[in-house]
Amino acid sequence: MSAPRLRVVAFNDVYELKNLAKVQTFLSKLSPSPTAVVLAGDFLSPSTLSSLDGGRGMVAALRAMGLTHACIGNHEADLKLPMLKKRLTKLSKSVVCLNSNIGPVPFDKAPWWTPELTPPYSIIQTPCARVKVALIGLLSDETGIFRDGTFRGAPIQNVCESLRKIHNEVIESGVADFLLPLTHMSIQRDRELAAYMLNEVRTGSGLILGGHEHDPYNVIVKCASNKDSIRILKSGCNAKAVSLVDLTFDLEGDRPVLAACETELVEMSNYEDSVVVGGIVDSHMAVVKNMENETIVHAESLLPPGITLSSKGTRCKQTTVGGVFCKAIKEELEVDVAIINGATIKGDAEYESSDITYAELKQELPFPTKIVVVPMKRWELHEAIHYSRTKPPAPEGEQDDGNTFERRGYLQVDAEFSRIGFHTGDQDDDLMVALPRNLLKGFCEIKPLMAIGGKLALLGTLPSADDFIPGIDLVIRHFCKERWFEIVHEISFDELDFGHKGVLDRSDVKRLLRRTIGHEPADFVVDDMIAAIDTDENGVIDPGEYSHLLAMMEREHGLVKFDN
Repeated sequence: MSAPRLRVVAFNDVYELKNLAKVQTFLSKLSPSPTAVVLAGDFLSPSTLSSLDGGRGMVAALRAMGLTHACIGNHEADLKLPMLKKRLTKLSKSVVCLNSNIGPVPFDKAPWWTPELTPPYSIIQTPCARVKVALIGLLSDETGIFRDGTFRGAPIQNVCESLRKIHNEVIESGVADFLLPLTHMSIQRDRELAAYMLNEVRTGSGLILGGHEHDPYNVIVKCASNKDSIRILKSGCNAKAVSLVDLTFDLEGDRPVLAACETELVEMSNYEDSVVVGGIVDSHMAVVKNMENETIVHAESLLPPGITLSSKGTRCKQTTVGGVFCKAIKEELEVDVAIINGATIKGDAEYESSDITYAELKQELPFPTKIVVVPMKRWELHEAIHYSRTKPPAPEGEQDDGNTFERRGYLQVDAEFSRIGFHTGDQDDDLMVALPRNLLKGFCEIKPLMAIGGKLALLGTLPSADDFIPGIDLVIRHFCKERWFEIVHEISFDELDFGHKGVLDRSDVKRLLRRTIGHEPADFVVDDMIAAIDTDENGVIDPGEYSHLLAMMEREHGLVKFDN
């Protein structure tokens, strides 16, 4: 009788839908078929589409292409809990969403981590049914993955202790014969987990299917006391390649043990798109295509004559896109200056006009840029900007080609501050500065900002991890208000309130936009226009909110204010 074999296909960190149609074709041609198709975290966010639909298109494509198991990644926390629960509920109709170490929480708040929705393990077995394998899903407990150490309020348990607990529950009790972790953490933490499995839990030889890194890894960690080893596999990102894994088990001892682990990283570029999954992808991506002509940012008044709007080289120089974003954030928060690190801006684009569409904006700011406001002395701000713009020396023995060793955190500022703020005012002036919170915690290693963060932490005045506004929301809100300024400065509230309901609802705003832009506006544009001035967040605009808008228009633009 031949030895039992288990075939698994694995990939991780999927932010784009397009390659999933190729994965489905690959799976359909694979013989023998895999027992499990697994995804090691990060699939609901971030991307242009998921920012609009909350991961709806990704869930539909993953279910259609044949995914069987997924674990939670750090970017799943980008979704608010009600939306996350909705997406995982839909995904779990055909995919097991594993959560082995998040929660429980001491309060009842959208408990998406319940075992019914996200079980701690899932049992699969070899086709011959002689070996049972327990799949588990571990999200990193590393400092810095989440600034408050929790997943939207749910504590993240130690990955090693969580693995030991499940090992005792399912392996020692005989529920399963072999433990196969899906992990979403750094390769270093994967190495530590592998060493713990070998030397502390004594699992024997094994395999970790990991995520979080966007480059492929194939690493072997050896036991300190015997010949056992654990292989760590990561496939890169966006399903450009998948890991094909064949595990062979030896049944001669008291318990099945892993005898061989054959792996291959298979590029998906050689496969055609599946018609079925391709159709699903196209139907959902139509949302993005349909919004390409919806202009959000109008930057003409912010640019000097003859200067183009560009985000090219934003990691190593000031760009006009960076300046426009900082200007919008500064004005929206009513602070002295806004700074954002160049690595946050991802578009790498040069625009033919001074406008940026919604789709382009999502590409420029794809990640949650968590903006907070803190006090700084003028000299502290200058020092931070100078430090971020000073290239570190090349590592010993390596040649600097002019681009390789930038800090990645080149601080962008608005044009007005670049022109005036560096040269005016006392250096001990107190400034209110808007910036991404993670810069204060060490991201990009801008040491003057890290020092400010440390000082604020000691004083107990460092903004909490929940006390932020996403940068893209500030940009959108600012330019939506600018659009309001353009279209309503000669229209009274009563003229807009169709049916005299006493509030402006979605139908009123849609009617106004239709009249202004000449075509039916997308739903997300209507929602953003309302959110821009809906201060009580009840989904409608009341006379007080409208009057506040007109008061700002009068103050900032010199426009006529109606009495309503």
